Amino acid sequence: MSHANAVTISRLQARVSDADTYSFTESVFHRFEDGTYVLQIYDNERDFDSRDSHERHELYLGRPINDLLGWVVRGQKWSGSSAMAAAGLQLELNHTPIVQSALRSINTRSFVQLFARNRTEQLGNLEVLHYYHLKSPLGLPLEIRGNNVYYHRPQGGDLWNLWADVIHPVHRHWDLYYRWNFLDKADPLLGRQGHTSSLGFRFNF
Repeated sequence: MSHANAVTISRLQARVSDADTYSFTESVFHRFEDGTYVLQIYDNERDFDSRDSHERHELYLGRPINDLLGWVVRGQKWSGSSAMAAAGLQLELNHTPIVQSALRSINTRSFVQLFARNRTEQLGNLEVLHYYHLKSPLGLPLEIRGNNVYYHRPQGGDLWNLWADVIHPVHRHWDLYYRWNFLDKADPLLGRQGHTSSLGFRFNF
């Protein structure tokens, strides 16, 4: 198993959406030299008219088992709902022989996380999360990153939530970005059904 240098990434984000909401996100990612990582996220979305607030807290802890696999645990809490816990495995697609050459050729990092969840009445008992990050696609001064998330509900009503950020670095501390989000069914925690677009900026520490 390869080891990486320790790194910390802290960000503040703000954005406005075509759903008449504005959002603030704070996040801190730290990876230790042995590959263990911690990711903390706080998100607050507010409605322009009603000023209603919708908060989300997330905390991840993960560690590689080898270059291909790792374990990950997560806690989540949305405002007005019970806290949820999940545990699972992370598959590093960049170390998967069938796709690693293709990902390297397009300067992309990607992984898949498979979670078993509690609180099945909220977002189901199983979650599959696919993360991707493309750097300088087609040689453009952009980055594209996002998640494709599938929630399996044993009682029916499975959910798909897809989102992508198109990021334009302006300064080593500042980025502008466009976010596209899609949810195939309305959900009290995840939001309204359909497509949502947002414009925002990030401050990188």
